[in-house]
Amino acid sequence: MSGGTNAFVAVTGLIFNPTTGSAGFQGINLSYTVNQTLTANGTATGLRINGTETSVLGDHKLITAQTAGSGGSVFQVDRFAGITISQGPVNAGLTAFLLFLTSSAMTNLAAGTEAANVYVDSSASKQWATGSLTTQRENVFVAPSYSFVGASTITTAATFAITGAPAAGTNATITNSYSLWIQDGAVLLFGDRP
Repeated sequence: MSGGTNAFVAVTGLIFNPTTGSAGFQGINLSYTVNQTLTANGTATGLRINGTETSVLGDHKLITAQTAGSGGSVFQVDRFAGITISQGPVNAGLTAFLLFLTSSAMTNLAAGTEAANVYVDSSASKQWATGSLTTQRENVFVAPSYSFVGASTITTAATFAITGAPAAGTNATITNSYSLWIQDGAVLLFGDRP
């Protein structure tokens, strides 16, 4: 293939028109079972995309999933494993989370080993070209804006909330339990800015 739009596998022209009652549609459904014995080894992969680059001058996306229409939702993974999620408009009466994570119960964990639920490793070094930089923040939460069709009140709003400190369960004793623990470094609050 030398140019244009080419697809090794293409599924097009699917139209789903539900009438009454509940209905479901799946453009592609990959369902399988892996039966692995105790002596087996190797890796089972449900869907693998392995793109090899020789010389990329343009923008190479490993995955692009998009809903059509004005402001459609987009999920993309680029060649550097960068993930972009852009949520489209949510219809009236529906609730849609941009990101919803639910952890499962974990049992028989290794003794004395930490089991973090979400771990973000930002320790990789970044290098800039020579020149001053006013502000550099590694993880940023931008404040949202809330509005209503008519006059309404939100009693309490927060850009970031922690519901509480870790609680001790069965046979557990927590000596020190914190809702927020800054392990090192100075803390700057808006009112304390120089």
